[in-house]
Amino acid sequence: MSKKSITQAVALLVDELTYFSPDERRRIVQATLTLLGDHSAPLNERAEDNIGSDGFPAKARMWMKQCKRCGRHTLPVTAGV
Repeated sequence: MSKKSITQAVALLVDELTYFSPDERRRIVQATLTLLGDHSAPLNERAEDNIGSDGFPAKARMWMKQCKRCGRHTLPVTAGV
């Protein structure tokens, strides 16, 4: 398999992502980077820094949603304990 140039890769990605919404594009790119083993921050912000009005970071809110938990079912974690 021959190596493609960055320009060729960008053109292919643009063709594939054209019909998706901007939010879907970001999700697709982030998922692709994750599958490739790149554990970088999301493209627009670090999830750890995205504290919601409930006081929980985005990753914690996602975990609570997946596990059907709410804030009252969680305990605060103190560093060094």
